[in-house]
Order: sequence, then C-alpha cells, then structure tokens
Amino acid sequence: MFGDLPKLFGREFAIAFLLPVAVFIPASLLVASSFVIFHTSQTLQNINVFVHHEALLGATLFVFLLWLGAVTLLALNRAIIRTKEGYGKLNPARLLLSRQRRRFRRRQSELQELSDRARTLKVLGQELDSASERRRYQLALSLSTEFPHAEAFVLPTAFGNTIRAFEVYSSAMYGLDAIPGWPRLLMVMPTSSRSLVDTAKAEMDFWLNLWLLSVVLFLEYVLLVIGVHQRGNPWALIALPLCLISSYRARAAAAGWGELVKAAFDVHLPDLRNKLELCHENAEKEKVQWQQLSAALIYRAPGSLPPKCVDPRADSVTTRPALLPSDDSEKKDEDAEEDRCQSESNGAS
Repeated sequence: MFGDLPKLFGREFAIAFLLPVAVFIPASLLVASSFVIFHTSQTLQNINVFVHHEALLGATLFVFLLWLGAVTLLALNRAIIRTKEGYGKLNPARLLLSRQRRRFRRRQSELQELSDRARTLKVLGQELDSASERRRYQLALSLSTEFPHAEAFVLPTAFGNTIRAFEVYSSAMYGLDAIPGWPRLLMVMPTSSRSLVDTAKAEMDFWLNLWLLSVVLFLEYVLLVIGVHQRGNPWALIALPLCLISSYRARAAAAGWGELVKAAFDVHLPDLRNKLELCHENAEKEKVQWQQLSAALIYRAPGSLPPKCVDPRADSVTTRPALLPSDDSEKKDEDAEEDRCQSESNGAS
C-alpha cells in the first residue's frame, strides 16, 4: 500500500525484483537437470546445445527471462504482499487468525496486569522489580510494532500484523486514515525522504520475493518427483529453510519500512496540513479535522470536508485597479520627465 512503483532498471527494482529472479532461474534449472527426464527429453537437449554453442543468444535469452520474471513480480507485488498478510477468502493463512488474536489478547492482558501492578506499587511508594519492568517494556514495544491498536484489525499472519501496525499509526495518532492520506503525503515529501522509504520497501520486497520463489522451487521439486517417480537431487530441499529465513527477514524488513512510514507522517504531516489549508488550533481539534478529511476522501463525501483555514490578514490587503497607475509609477514618470528636460537643456547649451 505504501510507496510507489520503483523505476525499471533503478536500484530499488534491481534489489527487490531482479536479484531474486537471478537466483531462482539457475536454481530452477539445476533442480530440473537432476532428473533423468532432463537428459532424455530431445527438446531440453536441443535447448542445452543451443545455449552452449550460441553463447550470445543464450545470454540474451537469460537476460530476457530475468527481466520478464522481475517485471512479473513487480506487477504482482501488491497481490503477493496481501497474500502474505493473509487476505483472500481462499488463503489458507486465514486458519491462523484465531491464533494471532489469542496472541494479541494474551500480550494485552499481561501488559495490563503489569501496568496495574506498577500503579498500585507507585501509590505505596514502591516500584516494579527490574525483570517485570523489562517485561512490561517488551510487551508495550511488541504490541506497537507487531500488532495493530485494536483486536478488530488483527490479521492472520505475523507479517500482516507488522504491516497493519504502521498502517493504523496515522489514524491512531492523528486521526488521518493512511489509505487516502499516504498518496497525498507523498506530494509534499522531499525526494530524499521518499528515497529512504522506497529503499526500505525494496529490502522488504527482496525478502518477500525470495520467500515466494523458494516456495515455487520446492513445489517444482515435489511436482517433478511425483511426475517422473524419481527423487532427483535432494539438495533442492534447501528451499524449505530458505523459505523460513526469508519469511522472518521479510517481517523484520517490514518493521523497518514501517518506522520510516511513521516518521514520514510525524515529520511531513504539518506540511500537508498547510497545503490543504487546514487550521491548526490544538491537537484535539486537528485530530478531528484529519478524521473529517479521511471520511470525505474515503466515502467521496464533500459534506465531511473540514473548513478551509482563512488567513485573517487577507481581508486587510487592498488592491488598486489595474488600469490606474500607482503613486510609485506616477513618481517614476515625473522623474523621467525631469531627466528628459535636463538633458534637452544641457544639449541646447
């Protein structure tokens, strides 16, 4: 949802999409070559001969497949992210929703218990022990970075909840819904800030695409085993630990991306407020303004738009008719006339 599409052949595109495909294509060919069907198929043999004897054409074919695979991942980027988050009626990850909600409730309950104990001890002039205080800090941090602010927003996967945690940040903190707010915030963000956010997202996309291609590589091996009734080279099973590592790193990278997104709202939201000509009186009224603007943008309801902030000094500025010369212009004309007369007098003398 956050961030725009990376430029083709740019650094973010190369990191996020080209590099995972560059790893997948040779690995996929090695998996296929470990089966006898690869050596007995006449078509595959012809391709192998062609690649070895026509190096330039073979390299061109590899570059084309590399670019095609990267562009395909780019086009499917939003769908891949949403699948990993747990969206979709047929997504098997939906079975994990109850587990994620239990984790959320358990951590909230434990944090509430520690907070109540800390308040009770404070009244008695005492403090929590260091282990309990450390645990309370860890729970508060994990709830703010790994879960949204309410159970109703919890998603079926840990990756999805990490993203949802910073998606709801602007709404919880300022009242601005991130879905319509983020594209408008991009309009006022400087290029340097946008570059930081895009680079962080590219890192997440790299691990996410590596996770997806690891799953595809493992499925390729399983289908070949079933199809040709051979085991092939079992080294392809390394795709399983690579899948788990990539999934974990994608979640960690999503958290880093989220910190930059939250920082963007914190730093550049005043610029967006000024561009939209909204008033700034106090934090509570400003939050109501952002909530009204969010409702107006989401539901296309102009009646919900907050009123524009009118500068009271604008009424005191008066303009003169354009056809009438100003006092300054009249004075300049008089000075020019005197200079002309003086020049004519000097010439006559």
